[in-house]
Amino acid sequence: MNDWGSGLQGQIAVTNDQAVTLSNWKVEFDFGRTINNLWDGQIASRVGNRYTVTNASYNATLAPGQTIIFGFVAGAGTGTPTNITLVGAGTTPPPPVVLPSITIGDVTGICERKPEVCEVGGALVGSMGVRAREGARLAYEALDGQFGEAEAESALARPSEATPAFDPEMTTGSVPAQTF
Repeated sequence: MNDWGSGLQGQIAVTNDQAVTLSNWKVEFDFGRTINNLWDGQIASRVGNRYTVTNASYNATLAPGQTIIFGFVAGAGTGTPTNITLVGAGTTPPPPVVLPSITIGDVTGICERKPEVCEVGGALVGSMGVRAREGARLAYEALDGQFGEAEAESALARPSEATPAFDPEMTTGSVPAQTF
C-alpha cells in the first residue's frame, strides 16, 4: 500500500490454491475507505464496508497456482483490506482417458457371438501360412540355384531341431504361387 494521507494506492494478489481452475472468480473483503478507481477487476457491489470485486473480462480464468493482482485507489480513511476471501466456480478437470483392452476371453466371446468374424479370420491366417510356405519354397529354390544342388543336399542331410527340413513335395494349398 502507498498511503499519502488523503488517499492511497493498493493492490490485492489473488492466488488460486485449489486443484481446479476457477472461472468468474470474485474476491470479497472489508475495507473502511471508499475505492475511487480499480483496475484488473471491477467492483460488483459494496454493502457497508464489505466490497465484492469480480474479474475483468480478460482474466476470468484462474488456473491452479496462478496469481492475478488487481489494484485500486481509495480515498482518505484508516485501515487496510481485511477478511479477504476468494470465491469462484471451480471447473472439474476432465476424467482421464481409459483405453480399451482385449483379452483372449474377449476374442473367444467374439467367435461365439459372431462366427462369421472368426471364419474370415481363420481363412486369413490360413492364407498367410500358405503364402509363408510358398515364400520359403521360392527362397529355397533361389538359394539352391545359387549354391548348387550338392550344397543344398548337404544342408538337407543335417537338419537341426529348431529348423525343420524343407520338403519340396509339400502341398502349399490352393493359393496359386505369385511372383513378386
